[in-house]
Amino acid sequence: MTFKLEIVDLETGANLIENGTINTADITLKATDTGQEVDFLITDNQIVSDEIGWKSADRSTEFELKLGDAGTVICTIVYKGVSENCCSFFELQGASFSKEHEMIDEYSYLIKL
Repeated sequence: MTFKLEIVDLETGANLIENGTINTADITLKATDTGQEVDFLITDNQIVSDEIGWKSADRSTEFELKLGDAGTVICTIVYKGVSENCCSFFELQGASFSKEHEMIDEYSYLIKL
């Protein structure tokens, strides 16, 4: 499943990518254990990644999300590899963040800065 993060202002709830506070060119996402960059897209002013699931399969993986001058968020994600009906996929087991956050749905979160 695609993992989505929306970065919003803690006080106003305004999307910080949409209002220009965060320049999308300044956003980086990497696994802290390997230093490996994680591919992502900016879609509807959200950070969207299909790689987070398989990069954190069957273990807890910490990711560093740098947001330019807005700061850095450490995300700890746990996915479980599942094989069912001849198919393999990853199921989210948990997510935690170093900043205040709110779950929108199982794979989508608001990060409040």
